[in-house]
Amino acid sequence: MPATFIPPAARVKEEALTSVTRMNVRETLETFLEEGKDWERKATSLHGVSILRMPRTTTRPPTLAMEINPVDDRGSPMKRKGIMIRSPRELESLKTVLTDPKVGNLMDALATVVPPVPAAAGKENAGRIEI
Repeated sequence: MPATFIPPAARVKEEALTSVTRMNVRETLETFLEEGKDWERKATSLHGVSILRMPRTTTRPPTLAMEINPVDDRGSPMKRKGIMIRSPRELESLKTVLTDPKVGNLMDALATVVPPVPAAAGKENAGRIEI
């Protein structure tokens, strides 16, 4: 498939727009980190993704985390709390786990065993299930 030709002037304009957008996002995040309240959550334009301001602890200053919480057809979060991701390394590790075909196979197997209505939580087994 041949590559689409983008005129140089349009390419420069597109790159400048992307750069401005990144700068605006960075400035918005810096302001949120400095002025946001502890545990405050900010929605993003990405469905199921928000930014959470985590409070200072004895070992680290306040920080921001990305929260992934898929939404249903009405736009409501599917879980009470999502997955917190604090670094690019964590995101890459999560991608690796979620794209492993064995994870999908395991979920398919769980769906055949677990009843559709949530059951009462039982004691955790100390063992590990080998997949």
